[in-house]
Amino acid sequence: MLLRARFLLAAPGQIIENGAVLLAGARVARSGAKARVATAARARTAPVVDLGDAVLMPGLVNAHVHLDLSAAAGRFQPTTDFSAWLAGVVAFTRATPHAALAAAAREAARGMLADGTTGAGDIVSSRLMNDAAVALSGLRVVLFREVLGFDPARAEETMEEALALSSPYDHAAFPAEPSATRPAPPWASRTGGARPSAPPLATCGLSPHAPYSTSERLYRLAAIAAAERGWPLSTHVAETRAEEEFLARGSGPLADLLRSVGVSLNGWKPPAVSPVEHLSRIGALDAGPLLAHLNYPRERDLDTIAASRCAVVYCPRSHAFFGHEPHPVRRLLDMGVPVCIGTDSLASNESLSLWDEARFLRKTRSDLAPDEILRMMTAAPARALGFLESAGGQPGGPGKTPARRAPGVGARNGEAAGLLRPGAPADLIARSVPAGLPAREVSDFLTSQQHKNLLTLVGGRVQYRAAGITATPSASPAAGH
Repeated sequence: MLLRARFLLAAPGQIIENGAVLLAGARVARSGAKARVATAARARTAPVVDLGDAVLMPGLVNAHVHLDLSAAAGRFQPTTDFSAWLAGVVAFTRATPHAALAAAAREAARGMLADGTTGAGDIVSSRLMNDAAVALSGLRVVLFREVLGFDPARAEETMEEALALSSPYDHAAFPAEPSATRPAPPWASRTGGARPSAPPLATCGLSPHAPYSTSERLYRLAAIAAAERGWPLSTHVAETRAEEEFLARGSGPLADLLRSVGVSLNGWKPPAVSPVEHLSRIGALDAGPLLAHLNYPRERDLDTIAASRCAVVYCPRSHAFFGHEPHPVRRLLDMGVPVCIGTDSLASNESLSLWDEARFLRKTRSDLAPDEILRMMTAAPARALGFLESAGGQPGGPGKTPARRAPGVGARNGEAAGLLRPGAPADLIARSVPAGLPAREVSDFLTSQQHKNLLTLVGGRVQYRAAGITATPSASPAAGH
């Protein structure tokens, strides 16, 4: 299939007028100027879809989302009391039927696809168990199995349970026969139990929850398990001032919250360091986890992160929901730290739209350029989640390994997404643009104005199309331009 549009945004800052993308199954075969790509399309007798006044671009990637909490939409008001909010969320999920939680997660995932998000890092609660709803949604997703527990004596048991629950999505260890510890994967009913010919879009990750809820032992076990399996890691860190107080003195609202749910702090000694330094000291940063939020780092924490292989996920509107102090996103970018954008959950956000995040940033962060915002929603999270690999199989290009990147799931998750180059998975979207828009204003328009999603493809499959966009191309590449 040959897709043509007035503009092609092959990567942030790379705008091509009269652009085109040629697909070969689930991958990009060629991309660039329409005339050059059309020549290759004619050789393949590829059908054509002409999208007119639109920009073809990489699909957006939401680096941190809790689809489990989608049923909480509209139930919580902005607050500066994070601990009380967290207690409310826990109470809400315990009182809500599982079927309602799963249905809301599925609907939210489909809504993300309709909005132009093709990939995500979803934090999956072992207690809520909505992973199958997300895995079959059509998103390219890393399912970060959340592990938490403050009792080091139970760390091994907690990790064993998490690995057993994740096993259906560990495609490198796909079981020949389901068992009690390795259940049938969620797609088995569609394939008669046989392994699909192509890896599914959902893959595994681990997410030790946060320094205030996860023991040092459990953090270490998660890092070891992820390294052995080639899975990415994600963790919440430096999210609130209360987190720093808890680690410094063992007191404050988070300590009260833990005790209220039956967690004993007897015998535990606060490390008396910042949350980032705590993770660094116990070796949890060595694996290069995604660091979600990082709202309150100390100055030396920024240096620690810059020297690591970690990426940071900034959730702008969730950050504002809790009335946090200005985020250090500018400092992080200037220090060369990869920064991604996430939405967090509908319990602390009005929507899961990354376009809404972009428009919010344009209104509130004049220090961020349009191309930087686009990069934080495409290439940066695709790399951090392990989607961004070249056709040659090496991160960052054939034979090249970047100095800093979070470890990903590599070829299991499709080798390359986030940039429309040959060999990349065909994860792309088309957005409407007004007639007469100059090429130099495309990035500004995309990040500041309303525009319509026309088409969403993940792995070459249509996951959303607007009215009037044909699912089956009708023209030949020899016709037209």
